[in-house]
Amino acid sequence: MYQQKLMVHLIAHEKLTSKNCQKHFQREQMMRHLKRFAKMLRLLLSHIQIDCLISNHHC
Repeated sequence: MYQQKLMVHLIAHEKLTSKNCQKHFQREQMMRHLKRFAKMLRLLLSHIQIDCLISNHHC
């Protein structure tokens, strides 16, 4: 009886911790994705600025 209760408790705890780990992992992935996205945006913006400068010089 006691062993069964312990098993149930362990399984519940494991589910909880794995859920927390999953959340943490997703947050980490999101942060990495956002950083990559920001880097791409910065590159894009710098290219646009350069293009604007070039096109303005052409005018």
